[in-house]
Amino acid sequence: MTDVQLRRVARGAGARVAGALLLCVSTVTAGVLGFVPRDASHAVTLAPAAVADPVVAAAGDIACDPKNSNFKAGLGSTSSCHQKAVSDLLVNAGLAAVLDLGDNQYYCGGFDAFQQSYALSWGRVKDITKPAVGNHEYITAPAADRTGCDSTNAGAAGYYRYFGAAAGDPTKGYYSYDVGTWHAIVLNSSCTSAGGCGPTSPQGKWLRADLAAHQNFCTLAYWHIPLYSSGGRASSTYKTFWDALYAADADLVLAGHDHIYERFAPQDPSGAKDLARGLREFVVGTGGANHTSVTGIKPNSELRNSDTFGVLTLTLHPTGYDWRFVPEAGKIFTDSGTAACHGVRSDTVAPSAPTNVVAQATAPGQVSVSWGAATDDVAVLGYRVLRNGSQVGEVATTSFQDTTATPATIYSYSVVAYDAAGNVSAPSASATVTTAPDTTAPTAPTGLAATAQGPGRVDLTWAAGTDNVRVAGYDVLRDGVVVGTPTATSFSDVTTQPVTTYRYQVRARDDSGNVSPLSAAATVTTPDQPSVLTFAPAADTYVRADQASASFGSQPTLQVDGSPVKHTLLRFAVSGVSGRQVASATLTLHCTDSAGSGGVLYRTDGGAWSETTVTWASQPGTAGTPVGTLGKVVAGQAYQVDVGSLVDKDGVYDLMLTSTASDGADYGSREGSAALAPRLEVSAR
Repeated sequence: MTDVQLRRVARGAGARVAGALLLCVSTVTAGVLGFVPRDASHAVTLAPAAVADPVVAAAGDIACDPKNSNFKAGLGSTSSCHQKAVSDLLVNAGLAAVLDLGDNQYYCGGFDAFQQSYALSWGRVKDITKPAVGNHEYITAPAADRTGCDSTNAGAAGYYRYFGAAAGDPTKGYYSYDVGTWHAIVLNSSCTSAGGCGPTSPQGKWLRADLAAHQNFCTLAYWHIPLYSSGGRASSTYKTFWDALYAADADLVLAGHDHIYERFAPQDPSGAKDLARGLREFVVGTGGANHTSVTGIKPNSELRNSDTFGVLTLTLHPTGYDWRFVPEAGKIFTDSGTAACHGVRSDTVAPSAPTNVVAQATAPGQVSVSWGAATDDVAVLGYRVLRNGSQVGEVATTSFQDTTATPATIYSYSVVAYDAAGNVSAPSASATVTTAPDTTAPTAPTGLAATAQGPGRVDLTWAAGTDNVRVAGYDVLRDGVVVGTPTATSFSDVTTQPVTTYRYQVRARDDSGNVSPLSAAATVTTPDQPSVLTFAPAADTYVRADQASASFGSQPTLQVDGSPVKHTLLRFAVSGVSGRQVASATLTLHCTDSAGSGGVLYRTDGGAWSETTVTWASQPGTAGTPVGTLGKVVAGQAYQVDVGSLVDKDGVYDLMLTSTASDGADYGSREGSAALAPRLEVSAR
């Protein structure tokens, strides 16, 4: 589509708004005007706007760490930490969306750093922000000038916590959305954290499926690390993204990472200029953090700048787009232009079949398969390897290692090619191979450990045996008899008896029936069945703040409340454990008056009290953190609190139940019905 045709489309899109407008309004025409600087003597003038077309703004490499010496309360220095000045271009600008291109918060995207830096600048437009995650967001290495860079930031935790659902699934970091008539795709260039970037990775498969499901006339994609850049930090890893986008006739790619501004001519996946179908890439690492340099001009680079912070605005017309780089206040560099979208072309032509398939048995359980490349009218995206007609692999290259073959077995391999549109070639001619027999036994497992988890269970773990093909599983022997055949390196024997000594060994097996020697033995003795000891309270009562000198030890109920404040006191004298291990300890309370909150249980600080004389004024205090919490309680129901962290031996245990809720709860006391009295059950072995 020509510029004249684009202008005709724009004129038909809706009513015009006459006059000059400030930069970053939500709509501009497809035409491009010259640049006039921004401040009192520098003002940017735009042509009349078409109301229907949305404008987005994009940049990456944004907010300095608040511990950075150039942060200066968010105002920055001469050449660094300009996130506030750049964000001033976004606030109240009528934008449809803000596209963060990664490394949005330095040094590592810690949550506290986001709150102290990004939130005060770009965070002012958080509600319209569609972020991409950068490599810095995944950093966990601490340093004196870094905020939140530690293990709590694993998996870019600060980034996902700050942006929430807007950042997509934290295990992926990629997602898509529509803005106006355009489709926008956000990808994760931290490939390891995303599960890969290749065509057969989860992200690669999702990208192709998303492109197939969204046949918009115009499509843009953005991620952090660029495929092309004159800043020296581009990576060929992302050619797989470009392959899929190119095959689907996408139009724009945005990236950051190099802290420069750069515009490329449209290019195909090999980096050749392609004005018919190529994707135009903008590198916009100008969000405010700092500048880096241009190290060498790359082919098809049309314009570069390495000393100006700002944002790239894109006016997204139904069949094209306008771009303009907008500098921070006081700067004069800019860039602008107009281009048409490719539209969606229907690809119904399948690739040719791969040729010259060769299969070689390289080990008893391994086959190497190679073939000649297929061809396609757009591009071959990948290959599927079939063994006896069933898929065993998927690769982007022309070779594959099948490590799942069985020794002494005849196999027939063939290969099909596919493109981004999902067209699949006819199968190649097949290649037949016979794997060698396997006569080598696995090595014996090592490090066998046996732990008695109770009278009826022993847990076993060991280090794996090795095999020239693969270990298929293990035999677990107890006193010389097989009691389990797991495939993992652990096993739970749940057929043991109390107070019994057992001798365990493990051996490894492979698919050919070869068996390793037995491991070294591990011996264990199971404990006796635990006995349950039950205790009634030695004392129980409650005290209340509005009757500070009163004692309630003779009452048939125990009360806990937040208004008026009431505390319940309990005392249990535990005996009979006699040095045995406490397996569990449970406090049971019977509710006689319902409440939304049943109270919070503490151990007391050891202060003396008597059931008959304790008052609010003389009650003991609490010690440490809560032992347990009771939620909603209903009259007529019994409730248990696990106090195993507290009760570990014979002795006297004083407890206090408190509440801040205004609807108090009542429980039975030892002075009331015996069936409703508190009870402590201790299991010891």
